Amino acid sequence: MLDGELHVTLNGMKSELQPGDVALVAADSEVCVDAGPAGATAWVTTTPGLEAVLADGSRISHPWAR
Repeated sequence: MLDGELHVTLNGMKSELQPGDVALVAADSEVCVDAGPAGATAWVTTTPGLEAVLADGSRISHPWAR
């Protein structure tokens, strides 16, 4: 977490991240991230092939994660 504040729910557990905090998300985890109206800046690192499965079952894969 670089700037701002993130509200993170990871497998049903809620946390607030402040600058300097880290959230580790294991494969097959359920995660929700909300920066609120003020926004936030986070550094995201992943292995190639990251894919998200949305609640409706659809899948997304960002170009930067391929």
